[in-house]
Amino acid sequence: LPSDEILNIVQKELYEISMDASTKEFRDAPEMVVATIAHIHEMKKRGNNGVTGVDTGFRELNELTAGFGEGQLVIIAARPAMGKTAFTLNLAQKAIDDGRGVAIFSLEMPAEELMLRMLSAKTSIPLQNLKVGDLTDEEWSHLSRATDEMGQKKLFVDDDGLLNINQLRSKLRKIKTQHPEISLAIIDYLQLMSGTGGKDRHLEVSEISRGLKLLARELQMPIIALSQLNRGLESRHDKRPMLSDIRESGSIEQDADIIMFVYRDDVYKMREEKEKEKRAKAEGKEYKSEFVAKAEEEAEIIIGKNRSGPIGTAHLVFQKRFTRFVDKGNVPVEIVFEHAEENARNSSIELPPI
Repeated sequence: LPSDEILNIVQKELYEISMDASTKEFRDAPEMVVATIAHIHEMKKRGNNGVTGVDTGFRELNELTAGFGEGQLVIIAARPAMGKTAFTLNLAQKAIDDGRGVAIFSLEMPAEELMLRMLSAKTSIPLQNLKVGDLTDEEWSHLSRATDEMGQKKLFVDDDGLLNINQLRSKLRKIKTQHPEISLAIIDYLQLMSGTGGKDRHLEVSEISRGLKLLARELQMPIIALSQLNRGLESRHDKRPMLSDIRESGSIEQDADIIMFVYRDDVYKMREEKEKEKRAKAEGKEYKSEFVAKAEEEAEIIIGKNRSGPIGTAHLVFQKRFTRFVDKGNVPVEIVFEHAEENARNSSIELPPI
C-alpha cells in the first residue's frame, strides 16, 4: 500500500479508539427504535422550529432542508461570480454565532481574504473600503467591536492550496479531536482538490466525493463542498443550473445528500448588456444600456437534490458591497455610514468575482 493510504488507515483506527467507536457491523431493531425516539424527543425539546441540524440562518432554506444534518455531504455549486463563497461564509458565520466550531479548507483564497469578507458582512462596511482601509472613525469603532467578537469564535481555516482527500481526512480528524466543538466543515472548492495519484480525473473526483461522504459520517457532522459548474449552461436560454451541470457530476450527484445552486439573474443581464455595448462600439454605433446595477440583487438558492426532504428554491437578496446574503423581505437595518457622503453611500463598486 502507498504510504498515505497506510497513514490514513492508522489515523482512522486511532480516531475510532479515541472516540470509543463501536466496531460491530449491525445495529438491531431495539437499539434503532430507542435512538429514533430519543431523537424525536430531542427535536421536541428544541421547540419544534423545523431545524434539526446546523441552522443555515435563512428562513426559506431552513424550511426546505431543516438545516444540515450529521453525516450529510452538502454540495453548493455555481458559475463564477454568483457568490458561492460569499454564501458559504454567511453559513459559516451563522454557525459560529450559534456557538458551533467551523473548519474551513480554502484552496483558492488566503485566510485573511475570507476574514475580510466575513467582517464586511458582519459590520456592513463595504468590502472594498476594508481592503484599502478607507473607514470613518465610526466604522473603525464598529470594526474594532466586530474583530473582538470574531476573535472569540471557534473558526479554523486551512489555506494550504494543495490538498488531497487523504490529507484532508488527516487534518480534519486531528482538529476535530483537538476541538470537539467543531460541527461543520467547508471545502472551497472540490475541483481544486488533487487526486491520490495516477487516476483518470473522473475517478479522482469519484474518490474525493465518496471520501467526503464517508468522512462526514465518520465524524458525525455535515461537510459542505463547493463545486464549479460546466460553462455549457450559459448557452441555454434559462441559465438556472441543473444537476447535470456539475463538473464531473456523476459521483458528486450520487454521494451528495443535498445539492444546491447559487443563482443571480442580474449577473447574466449585466454581461449581456456589456456584450451589446461592445458590439455596438465595434460597429461604430452608440449604445445606451437600460440595465441599472443595484446595490441589492435578487438571488435564488435552488435545491436540486435533497435526499431527506423536498426540492425547491429559497429566495434571498444579495448585498454585493458587503458580500452578504439575507432573507428576502428581511433586510437588516444597520446604519454605519452616518458621517459618510450621501453619494459615497450609493456609489457602485466593482468587486472581484466571488
